[in-house]
Amino acid sequence: MRVEKVGIAALKVSAAALELDVSKEESCRTMIENAVSRFGRLDILVNNAGTTIRKQPETYSLAEWSQVLDTNLNGAFLCSQAAYPHIKHGGGGKIINIGSMLSIFGASYAAAYAASKGGIEWRFS
Repeated sequence: MRVEKVGIAALKVSAAALELDVSKEESCRTMIENAVSRFGRLDILVNNAGTTIRKQPETYSLAEWSQVLDTNLNGAFLCSQAAYPHIKHGGGGKIINIGSMLSIFGASYAAAYAASKGGIEWRFS
C-alpha cells in the first residue's frame, strides 16, 4: 500500500499558524481574534500546548509549579474562553483538549504536568 503525502494547499483548505503565549490572557484573545479576522469564523480549537519540568515534587519551586500549570491548564482555559463566543456565534464547533496518560496514572517526576493534564481530562461514560 502506498501512502501519498498531500499538503494543505492540495486539499484546497486554508490554514495558518498563529503564534501566542498561552499563559497570557491577552495573547490568547489576540490569537483568536486574528484567526476569526483571517478566516471569518472559528470552527475548532485544539488546546495542545504543554510543558513540564521533570523533577521530584518536593524540589519544585512555586514558580516552576505555576509555569507548568499556567501553560498546560490555564492556557487551555484562556484559549477556550476566548474561542467560545466565536464558536457559538458560528453555530457550533469543537474544542479539543490534548491530555496525557500521566493525567490518569501520574508520575513522581512529573507531578505538576500530571495535575495540569488531569485538569483538562474529560471522560464520558
